[in-house]
Amino acid sequence: MKKRAFTLVELLVVISIIGILISILMPALAGARASARQLEDSKRASGLHTAWLTYAASNNEEFPTPSHIDRLAHPTLGEQTGFGAPDWRLNTTMRIYSASIMSNLFTSKDIVSNSETNPMVTVREYLYDVYDPNDQADDIHWMDMNEELSVTGPGCNFSYAMSAPFGDRFDDEWGAGGSSGIAMLGTRGPEFGQHTDAMDEEGHFTYQMHGNKDSWSGNIVFNDGQVRYMKHWLDATVTFKDHNGFKEDNLFNFDCTSDISCTPYGGDTFLGIVVDELGGSDVQNTPEFELEWDNKD
Repeated sequence: MKKRAFTLVELLVVISIIGILISILMPALAGARASARQLEDSKRASGLHTAWLTYAASNNEEFPTPSHIDRLAHPTLGEQTGFGAPDWRLNTTMRIYSASIMSNLFTSKDIVSNSETNPMVTVREYLYDVYDPNDQADDIHWMDMNEELSVTGPGCNFSYAMSAPFGDRFDDEWGAGGSSGIAMLGTRGPEFGQHTDAMDEEGHFTYQMHGNKDSWSGNIVFNDGQVRYMKHWLDATVTFKDHNGFKEDNLFNFDCTSDISCTPYGGDTFLGIVVDELGGSDVQNTPEFELEWDNKD
């Protein structure tokens, strides 16, 4: 008997069925890939915090602190590692990451997320050989890295926002044995935790990492070591106390603790990228500072 071939109609039916199956499977596959990226990013961010805890175990329970690593010149001994007053100007996000790398806590690859969407954020080869802590004239304790997210700048060599390294939050939480209510690092957010229209067709860079075109989601590491995948920068489980009781704590902004007190130097969560150097007349307690945000000209 002669075998019957597919008719054109039957072939079109088969193609249509395949198309339907693909349309059903593709979103599921995309969702699976997004979940895998989110989980990998969560592990990477958690690993950074775990590395700081390892460092703290042999450094008076403190996380890496640039002001205490590269101190001011001692009045009689000069530039000597471990001597001199803390140079509080140096406590910025880049220097904390770089000092951590120089201490072999993690690598320059570890601080760039696998979910990174900003093309200006790239891995930079770390030059360990620049380390020269005992040079009286020009001691070097870490390699300077780029810290600008703007598309017109030199770029940035790390992905994760970090707890602002000043104020009560720094004094109380920058070390082991921290609180479950204070975030230490995580996925960057929009400027000061406010929804923004400064975005391209795909959405804000920080939205694209784990959220969608119109909203933010991200991995946040708290100081007790837990990592939470959060769907907004305001969450009922993350609070601070003001004069009226407990309120949601904006992850990316400092909050007002009273009608007359609204400063960035409190003990609430405040994640961001602090750049350049700290300044002002009281750089230890109430420093002037500069922040870097995504999607800025």
